[in-house]
Amino acid sequence: MNPYATIGLLVGIALLQTSFVPHLSIRGVKPDLMLMAVVSWSLLRGAGEGIAWGAIGGLILDLLSGGPFGIFTLSLTLVGFLTGVGEINIFRANVLLPGGTVVFATLIYNVVLLLLLQILGWPIAWGLHLARILLLAILWNVLLMPFVYIPLRWLHRATGREEMGW
Repeated sequence: MNPYATIGLLVGIALLQTSFVPHLSIRGVKPDLMLMAVVSWSLLRGAGEGIAWGAIGGLILDLLSGGPFGIFTLSLTLVGFLTGVGEINIFRANVLLPGGTVVFATLIYNVVLLLLLQILGWPIAWGLHLARILLLAILWNVLLMPFVYIPLRWLHRATGREEMGW
């Protein structure tokens, strides 16, 4: 996919993530569109493009957030790598498997974010986060994953298997 189109798409997702999605919050927990997009694209195109989408999407989120710079970039890049390593054709044919993958990705993403914040000196309530917030985040991401994965699968097919080049 064209790198300029990729950046434009990821900027659009980040803007939705930071402006519209907070209105979908339930008990302070909201879905993570960028995470779902990175997971979807890495399942469709493999670890290389998953890493690129994670790094670019994370960088954009870092620029738009008020948190420590780099935590989203590191977390999403790791998720892009881990979910893209197992790229096989069955993922493209079955909409249920990306939902299962996003459970794993949400867990990894949130634990890495919390670890990075704790390393930077932020107080972290691990029990509260893992017991209540993480379960709601997983539920949100699983429910909304088909609405992210299916359009990206269409985009994957429309743009062919070309590698993203810089």
